[in-house]
Amino acid sequence: MDWSSLHWPGGAPWWVLVPAALLLAESLRRRRRLLLERLSARRANVLTALRGLLYALLVFFLSGPTLIQRSERSLPPKLLVLVDGSGSMGVKDGAGGGTRLAQAVEFLLGKAPARTREGEGSAPQGLLDRLFQSYDVHLMGFGASATPLSREALRALAANGLASDPLRSIRSASREPGSPAARGSRGASVFREDRPAGILLLSDGGDTTGSAWPPEDAGSFPPVVSVGFGDPVGFRDISLHEVRAPRIAFQDKEVQLEVTLSVRGYSGLRLPVALTREGRVVRTQTVDVRGDPAAQKIEFRFTPNEVGSLLLSVETPVQRGELVESNNRVEIPLEVRRDKIRILTISGAPSWNYSFLRAALKRDPAIDLVSFVFLRTSEDDPGVPTQELSLVPFPVDRLFLEELKNFEIVVFDNFSAQEYFSNYYLERVKDYVRKGGAFWIFGGRASFGAGGYARSPIEELLPVRISPASDYVAAARAAGQLTDSGARHPVTRLSPDPETNARMWASFPPLRRLNLTARSEEGQTLLAAGGEGGGAALIGARRLGEGRILSVLSDDTWRWSFGMVAAEKSNQLYTQLVAQMTRWLSGDPTSSQVQILPDAEPGKEGFYVARIQVLDDDYRPAHGAAVRVSLRDLYGNVQTLAAEFRADTGEFEARFRPSGRGSYRAEVAAMLGQRHLGQAVRTLSVGGGAGGAEWTDVSPRWDRLQGLSAKTGGVFLRAAGEDPQKLEKGVLDALQGKVPSKILEVRDVRLWSIPWVGFVLILLPACEWTLRRLWGLA
Repeated sequence: MDWSSLHWPGGAPWWVLVPAALLLAESLRRRRRLLLERLSARRANVLTALRGLLYALLVFFLSGPTLIQRSERSLPPKLLVLVDGSGSMGVKDGAGGGTRLAQAVEFLLGKAPARTREGEGSAPQGLLDRLFQSYDVHLMGFGASATPLSREALRALAANGLASDPLRSIRSASREPGSPAARGSRGASVFREDRPAGILLLSDGGDTTGSAWPPEDAGSFPPVVSVGFGDPVGFRDISLHEVRAPRIAFQDKEVQLEVTLSVRGYSGLRLPVALTREGRVVRTQTVDVRGDPAAQKIEFRFTPNEVGSLLLSVETPVQRGELVESNNRVEIPLEVRRDKIRILTISGAPSWNYSFLRAALKRDPAIDLVSFVFLRTSEDDPGVPTQELSLVPFPVDRLFLEELKNFEIVVFDNFSAQEYFSNYYLERVKDYVRKGGAFWIFGGRASFGAGGYARSPIEELLPVRISPASDYVAAARAAGQLTDSGARHPVTRLSPDPETNARMWASFPPLRRLNLTARSEEGQTLLAAGGEGGGAALIGARRLGEGRILSVLSDDTWRWSFGMVAAEKSNQLYTQLVAQMTRWLSGDPTSSQVQILPDAEPGKEGFYVARIQVLDDDYRPAHGAAVRVSLRDLYGNVQTLAAEFRADTGEFEARFRPSGRGSYRAEVAAMLGQRHLGQAVRTLSVGGGAGGAEWTDVSPRWDRLQGLSAKTGGVFLRAAGEDPQKLEKGVLDALQGKVPSKILEVRDVRLWSIPWVGFVLILLPACEWTLRRLWGLA
């Protein structure tokens, strides 16, 4: 035992040891004085010395003395063999036109797996067999992370990894000294038995993490003998990657798209690049390739003119001799939203209801509001000629015959159309709604039955049944209560929590004026004056094809703003209600009854699953709906999928087998009986986009492998163009020179864990007890 390696990494603190030593010394002094009263000085000194030695040893061991113990063992060194299984290893530029991975597997296993019968010798047929004779081999495949491999799994290994991170795999296996994984329980640095003595890395040098090569901590890695696969000299490829584009765009607003074009092996080529939309060319430009390799930024400008989900792509033709085709096209999904929601408001007279509604709508910068307020009717006689009045004539022909289609929402606020124009113009409103427009009508003295809308084209749109007689009540007290439909509808769901939502509606002050109408089977009553049991409707909603209708049967809703400010100092609930009404009427995707949930999820047996939410008119899961899914793949092929309802999730699922990594265009239409519930369009990503990061740059990066091997004290070898036997010999020679056959083990050993030290601690009190008995002490 080398006592020079004794050290104190940690024990009891000094403020514990010093008082303990003083107490023991005082105890020893008093004990010696008592012994002198009954024994001779010589015998008292012997017993005191034994007890003092025991006390000294106890204090010594409490201070935590530790020995560093070193030992060498001759064992078969552990060798970690890492095989790159990422997507770039599937490029066919290996020997004989095979893939890089196939060449690496054949290099390890030979042309056929080695088979050895029990008791029968067999000559090694591949490098792996020779390695097993001299090393403790651990075989692993890696992509984004490493997984153990058997011989059979190695033979079946596919180059389908979506990412490549060799440094992470090396760090995880190496557990270099000083890292948390390599520290013993007492903080000592230990060379663990599971740390490899060397690493054999078979890769093309691909890395999708953007890490620096060689890394700063490479000096703590075991020696890395790397074998580079691929052919850097003959590699030819064109790649589009590093897309910079907004995820959300706005209708009729130009967006800028930027893509990086990387070219290897085609210096001097004039290369056409096109921006396409679902297979149709939108923009083109020509790029002159200068240098090899070359990289250039490509910019396109695009103005979407339709609202919804768009799939754009930037692509360039595949050139002769190009090794990879999938990275010649990159997809850009865009969610296009309205820049402005145009709302036409026609009010029969100035009122508090109009004033508060207009203020709530103007709060939203995404709303473009056009308002007309009637200040007099044909019966009002100001006593002067019409040409001398400053009032602007109502442009009925221009609005209802030309401009109506340019508005997303048309609002009638306490407006009697009979006083100004015929049903011919109301027919235009009806056609506008049937073609996908939205109609929002408020109550009042000149609205619903009181405004003469009975037996008019507007009556056919409404979610309530109106009376031909006047239905306006000016002295009511109607407290709103949610119906079952209203508790789920996006218009009246002020909170996702049902109890909180009901409590919010209960806080609204009652309305004093309303139009009494009957409920209709054509729509849903969302808010009633007397609850679900039989009160009059206050808010009703209806969908007519793609059109949407909302009826608010009162011109007194301004009290929901004014009264809440008086009671709670805020009109937030009123403005939120107006905003939710506007979003639902404008067909905002968040309030759609049919929604495709983002990104397809991997399923079983290579299938992917697209999840779809389908709700009925009451916004319950429409389990009986007929859901048709059309999916366009990477190559423009369209397939129709069957969607099945899952009772546990309340969603529909459509299973499909993808034809490759990239973006798929899904279109969904749902019917419940004869009713059209809605449709949705979305771009689904499979495997992280068009080819994924792994296919951004698939050129062999031997420079990375060379730098890593040099930094770790290893050797780099090339597989391209080398004789397999010569390459195998080079690997074996490199490993023999770099991987030691002896393992140095360093351990921290606490002194009290040494057996003979414990024997001494027991022997001292035993000797003292024996002498005390011999000398007549109890």
